[in-house]
Amino acid sequence: MGSFIGHAYPGSIFLILAIWWTVQMLQKYFRCRKFGTEYVATVAHKSFALPRVPIEPILKIALITFGIIGEIIQGHYNNEFAPKNWHHATMFLFFGVSALVDMLVHYDFKIPKNVDYGIFILSIAVEGFLFFWHVHGREPVDIYVHKLLVFAIFLAFCATFAEMCYPYSILASLARPFFFFLKGSWFWQIGFTLYGPFPVASGDDHDQMMIAVFFTWHVAIIFLFMFGLGIVIFSLQNHGNGSGIGYTRVALSCNDEENVGLVEKEPQEEKNAAEL
Repeated sequence: MGSFIGHAYPGSIFLILAIWWTVQMLQKYFRCRKFGTEYVATVAHKSFALPRVPIEPILKIALITFGIIGEIIQGHYNNEFAPKNWHHATMFLFFGVSALVDMLVHYDFKIPKNVDYGIFILSIAVEGFLFFWHVHGREPVDIYVHKLLVFAIFLAFCATFAEMCYPYSILASLARPFFFFLKGSWFWQIGFTLYGPFPVASGDDHDQMMIAVFFTWHVAIIFLFMFGLGIVIFSLQNHGNGSGIGYTRVALSCNDEENVGLVEKEPQEEKNAAEL
């Protein structure tokens, strides 16, 4: 959509996914490290509260379906054909296919290894390809902000590919939500820059040069946010152990291959009383 909401909506989806991935990755990593097991990366992540419910695939499919419908309606409003809306809709479509594959993986369908990563990486590549050609015949400032978006998409592509190649590295895993944060926040920045209350004029060289500075500020803020989120999650997990509650090692969604988690022990006095 050539509008503020048309950039804010996909940006919000990427931000939501980035927050979800960051929390789930860090929780999994700290749990695995606590019990001496090996962290293993996955495309989609199960909820520790509801591990049997495919929360992430369902959320992706719902948001993407709404986005596709909105783009098609907006693109053909007043019987007009808008190729730019079809760029957005096609981007959503490929991520929707990836979400369906995530659903199959969640329910343990027998599919080849890393097919979920392959489809997801393909979705990011298609997104970058579409937005590379998204700026044909547009104003210089419009081209500039979309070039930076393509740069962020390329970094997300590289990060996801690295995560697939190094599944035991938490740093490789966290690079994916980092650059999805960057994509999402920059979609919002594009909306404000082009369609906000104070849009940047095409002939204003000063403001256009500042756009590159804004991009680096996005990077810095995202790093600080993720770093702070990691400290909070680490502190909360350690605080649970210091509260006087006993825990034992059990199987509970640490990795698909080696599930580890925490479950509360029954106090010894209550156990002895129950036996008597």
